[in-house]
Amino acid sequence: MCEGDRVKCPRCEATGKECLPSLTECGDRVKALIAYYSRTGNNEKLVNELRAKLECDIEKIVDTVNRKGVWGWIKGGRDASRKKCPG
Repeated sequence: MCEGDRVKCPRCEATGKECLPSLTECGDRVKALIAYYSRTGNNEKLVNELRAKLECDIEKIVDTVNRKGVWGWIKGGRDASRKKCPG
C-alpha cells in the first residue's frame, strides 16, 4: 500500500470519516501502544490527544527518581549521558 492510500473500513464508510493509516491492506485494525514518559505533564496531554485520534492503548513510564526542578533536569541529562539507569 502506498503512503497516500487509504483503506475504508465499514465503520468509516458508515460515518463518512477517513480511515487512519493504522489499517492493514486488508482493512484490519492494527493494535498500537504508545509508551510515554512525562516529567512536566506536557507529553501526557499530547499522548491523550493521540490516543483519542488513534484509538490505541497508552502506558506511562514511571521514573523512580524525583527529577523536579532545574537540578532534576540537570541530573536527568547527566544520567542519560552516562547511560545510567535509575533504580
